[in-house]
Amino acid sequence: MIPFLLALLATPVVTVLETGTVEGRVLLPISVEALRKRLDDPQFLPGVAADGTKVKVAGSEGACLLIDAVSPSAVVELRYRVKRCPTATGFRNTLVQSAHFDAYTSELILEAQGASTLFRYRLAVDPSFPVPDMVVNSGSKGGIEKLLRGLEAWAQANPGG
Repeated sequence: MIPFLLALLATPVVTVLETGTVEGRVLLPISVEALRKRLDDPQFLPGVAADGTKVKVAGSEGACLLIDAVSPSAVVELRYRVKRCPTATGFRNTLVQSAHFDAYTSELILEAQGASTLFRYRLAVDPSFPVPDMVVNSGSKGGIEKLLRGLEAWAQANPGG
């Protein structure tokens, strides 16, 4: 039964939680340590997502990095600065400044599953312009699924990290 459940997790799954946060998860054939080492580079995930997002380290505050990001969207290029901090289980990004978001939080959560890693990406956004939640969630779900599929392909091609 457990191998069957792990096989189900091997395919990216993206859902909207009761809180409105969008969460994606996938089981990756790579250790937590190897994946975390890659995730230390803030440009790694945008590279595997291949969604056009560009990030640049703008500074640091203690163990945290200040990241300037530009993400394409159907309406406008979204520009924002986040504070990216390591956590016990991965990383957390919180909004510092943006003309496009009133709130933005994302979390990268890594959980060991034997020699593999259950990777979860959570995103909660509140645009600063009027847009229905359904549209925001649909865009978030599509972006997270693309990111997870890119990460899955990378992990399968680079099993040692």
